[in-house]
Amino acid sequence: MPQNDPAKSYIFLSYHHDDNIIASAIQEALGHLAEKGRGRDSLSCFLDTHPDSISEGLRWEPIITAAVETTDWLVAIYTGDQSAYCGFETGTFSHMNNLPTDHPTPDKYLECLHDVKRDDLPLIFRPYQTRQLPNTREPPDNVTFWWNSSIGVFLRQFCSYHNLYAPADNPIGYTNDIAHAAHQITTSFDLSHEQDEKSETPCQLGLQIRIPPVTGELTQVPGDSLVIGTSLTFDILDLSLPLSLKRAPQLLWSDLRSMLRTPSHAVVPWMDKVEGDVLRASRNLVLRGDDITFIGSNGRVYRPILARHKLYYNGSRKFYLLFVETLDRRFVGRRQTSLLLAALIMASRLRFTYFENWNDTVDKKFGQNITLAEFGDSCKQLLYNIEWMENESVDYGLDDPDSLVQAFGSDKRARIERFYADWKNAKEELLPTISPLTAIVNIEERDRIRKIIIKFLESVKKQNAEFLELCVEAYGKEILSNIRK
Repeated sequence: MPQNDPAKSYIFLSYHHDDNIIASAIQEALGHLAEKGRGRDSLSCFLDTHPDSISEGLRWEPIITAAVETTDWLVAIYTGDQSAYCGFETGTFSHMNNLPTDHPTPDKYLECLHDVKRDDLPLIFRPYQTRQLPNTREPPDNVTFWWNSSIGVFLRQFCSYHNLYAPADNPIGYTNDIAHAAHQITTSFDLSHEQDEKSETPCQLGLQIRIPPVTGELTQVPGDSLVIGTSLTFDILDLSLPLSLKRAPQLLWSDLRSMLRTPSHAVVPWMDKVEGDVLRASRNLVLRGDDITFIGSNGRVYRPILARHKLYYNGSRKFYLLFVETLDRRFVGRRQTSLLLAALIMASRLRFTYFENWNDTVDKKFGQNITLAEFGDSCKQLLYNIEWMENESVDYGLDDPDSLVQAFGSDKRARIERFYADWKNAKEELLPTISPLTAIVNIEERDRIRKIIIKFLESVKKQNAEFLELCVEAYGKEILSNIRK
């Protein structure tokens, strides 16, 4: 082990790179005290991020190990974040000097200066001397206060070590110098928090998804990811979570999915969309353009939009999700004309998606010769499209059959009601088959599901053709009547 110069006081400052301002303040304060005593050359202060300590391009581990071997005091700085280096440095110093054991190396000290509660310190610091700094944003200008403070006591003990600075060196100014240094160091702790968030208030409906560190590439949103939101956001999802004055409503991602599932809807389309966007964002890919919406408990339609992604050094991530209420898509003008046009649009959208190119739908989307993965994607997309079209119908005001009866005329009531009933029955027969579907396991299972889907599509295809013909006739008659007036 390298030999120390007995005339020097050696101190090693271990800290997170964000706390560089504190480490520099301690170095400066100790240097000032040394100058008042035996001189600055009597102090050796090692800061691992200082260019004088580790030159660019050199391996840090052997340099830090050598510095830890020679130091007498290892002082860890903790403000809420701890780097991997801090753990390495603390562990290495403890191992080398048998700390904390019944037979420690003499004159070796490990201390932690912190501004958090002792219970919030990492376990690695708990066995050693810890000193919590005064909890004040405006430190008082009082010599007695700072002389007796925890940081003042630490400075007096360090200065008495190897007689770096003693009262005899400056009988009049010693107390003031210690108090000033304690004040200076405490102020640096406050300055290090100036960029910390004091508070955060969401201004839009949405959720924050906190994903814990994951080894390797993110392949799914882990079930233990924390989902945090406001009470109003969870009310929109028709969820009542326990209220607390200390934290925002929150639950795990797996619990959110479980609570939003229903017997007939084991898949939650908007959560699948968000999960896909999260995975793409984690790989720095452009998000998909799929338009997925959901109906909130208040009857309004919302679109989930992934707005922000934060990646932290420890591998954890935060994703910020907004719930944007869709614009009212109902057309300006006479309600009857507007509803007829909306009905025509929705009927056409279903036809363009699946029925206009019927052979492609049967052979390329749900054919027997496509891969199992492609078939699974088509099943999931069908589920998404049903959800999307139903939500869009709400936007257009088509969720109420009575409104359409008024638009088409009371003589069409039976036909309109039959369309709604047929759609509901066909959908309820289909959803239990494809909603729980997460993977197609074999060819036989695919063939069974394919028959159910084709039956559904053929049934809806016939309904759609009849309804589209009715919409074209009614809207054409209504618009021509208005034009000729």
